[in-house]
Amino acid sequence: MSTPVPRPGQHLPSHSGADAVVVDPGAVLTSVDALVAEADEAAEQPFGEGTADPHGLVTLTRQARILERAHDILVDALSSVDNTAAGKN
Repeated sequence: MSTPVPRPGQHLPSHSGADAVVVDPGAVLTSVDALVAEADEAAEQPFGEGTADPHGLVTLTRQARILERAHDILVDALSSVDNTAAGKN
């Protein structure tokens, strides 16, 4: 039994598919960029001796949560594209 070989552009939604989910790459990029900037801001928060975050764990946890949201956005976008492509086979 052979597996079908994906073709270039096969993952793109067709213009005829009314129920196809369209992923806006610009919106995904904007959302992820904003979250990465937020993670960078979190990294700039002071930690260490004499602060409320002496070991930097609060800062790391905050960054991890922000980056996890960015990851979720990317996974959702890829999943939407995959589901659209799978429906066309």
